[in-house]
Amino acid sequence: MNLLHIRQFSVPVLVVLLCALAACGGPKSGAEDPDPSVIPGRYEEGGALRIQQGLAPGLFEWIEYHRRSDTALSLAKMPASGVVIHIDPLDTLPSATTLLPDTLLSWSPDRSRYIDLWSYNHIIDTTPQGRMRITGGGPEQMIVIGERVSGRRWSLMFNGTGQYAESADWLDPNTFVIGMMLIDESSGERTPEIMLFSLADSTFTDFRY
Repeated sequence: MNLLHIRQFSVPVLVVLLCALAACGGPKSGAEDPDPSVIPGRYEEGGALRIQQGLAPGLFEWIEYHRRSDTALSLAKMPASGVVIHIDPLDTLPSATTLLPDTLLSWSPDRSRYIDLWSYNHIIDTTPQGRMRITGGGPEQMIVIGERVSGRRWSLMFNGTGQYAESADWLDPNTFVIGMMLIDESSGERTPEIMLFSLADSTFTDFRY
């Protein structure tokens, strides 16, 4: 698997397959220009992420949670480190035999795709009464994009113990944000990071505290 290195952390790269995922093509001629606050690629180095709280409730809950230990944390304190264009395909995964409950998946607005943060590093089994049960698993984490109708799934990134995705929100059918926590294993220092992905043009913008 090819890896794209972001400072000292590695993120598997994204995406010849994204055209298949995202109905490729730019804005239609004469169409109203979308809100520039949610368009990846319009952020320059040092630019601040502007996004309405209602579009990404999970992300803002994630920020508020980590503000308990760092009251200065905010979107304004997380500048863009640049836009990366991905050229490699995502790894294809086997179709899931069982999907997690909706509460543990982040669905696109049209419910055609979802982001799965939890199934890889959790144990899914059933209780004696036949109900699904989810318990803690290993320290690694795989971030998965899946299609509801086809059942196809792709690995967006694989995280070891030094980084962990904790929230995922779709801003529109082709754009989503992931709230990450990077952990320096030697010092224990924690660095919040937001990744803004665009399936339409196969890019992401990295915002780091």
